[in-house]
Amino acid sequence: DIEISSTKLENGRLLLKTGGSAEVTAEALTSSGLDSVPLPDVEVEDKGKGEKVSISPLTALTDENGRATFIITAKKKTGVAKVTFKAGDVKKSIKVKVSK
Repeated sequence: DIEISSTKLENGRLLLKTGGSAEVTAEALTSSGLDSVPLPDVEVEDKGKGEKVSISPLTALTDENGRATFIITAKKKTGVAKVTFKAGDVKKSIKVKVSK
């Protein structure tokens, strides 16, 4: 599983003003009994189209805690962008709402 977190994430949606940015952390986890265990050294990549937002870096390896951090920046075009993070066969998408 991939868990996505950010201080600007509300109800599974990232809210940004044009030109604004947010730090987003993707955490790759595997289930081990009742606990979730972080997966280190898993490549997490953004699968966004790039019209409304840019993501840096596009690909990152998770740390020993299973986390990789990305910066999502809103461009000038408003609307909703879908950003998908992928680790192995597991995908997790969030919506990014860009407004003026």
